[in-house]
Amino acid sequence: MRQVVRARACAPRALAASPILLLPGPALAHPGSGLAHVGDDLLLGLTLSLTLAATLLPLPVLGLALAPARRIPWLSLLAGGGAGLCLAGVAPAEVAPLSLAIALVLACALALWGRPLPRIPLVTLAALLPGLALASLYRGGSATPPPAMIIGSLVGACLLILGPALAGRILLHCLPDAAPALALRIAASWLAAILILMLALTLSGQAGMV
Repeated sequence: MRQVVRARACAPRALAASPILLLPGPALAHPGSGLAHVGDDLLLGLTLSLTLAATLLPLPVLGLALAPARRIPWLSLLAGGGAGLCLAGVAPAEVAPLSLAIALVLACALALWGRPLPRIPLVTLAALLPGLALASLYRGGSATPPPAMIIGSLVGACLLILGPALAGRILLHCLPDAAPALALRIAASWLAAILILMLALTLSGQAGMV
């Protein structure tokens, strides 16, 4: 009987202390949350570089120019892209039309000349165009993007260059006689027409902001 009385006496105390058990405890991070966040940043950078074609349109032109080359200048591509990402915070607004204008000159040269470019100009353009394109992509950002997002953008930029380069090499080895060179010249002229339109839109947009 005394045990029942003691239990009833302790019951209100237990009920009074029970809300404490309902308070949220310290949050424990999920083991995969960090990796998931890195994966999201990586996918965002990749999607950003592959979807904003107006900014990264010069890169397929560079890929066409690299198609007849013996070796792809990886060091120039990565160094130029890294420099563009590092200098994006201080890049002026003219970096976007500048990259489009250089790509337009390159596309017209490929369409009219129809022969492989010399090694030195090709290596120079392999560093210049990715740098300008990625700088215009991240220009004006209020904060430094995460490293995974930067890596994703570099991967997307390399895909935009390697896609036309590998396709052009396959055409050069598979099609007979002068057909591959003609196909590359047609592709370059098509990209030149798109670049003229994008450059006009970019310049008109900047003129409207002045």
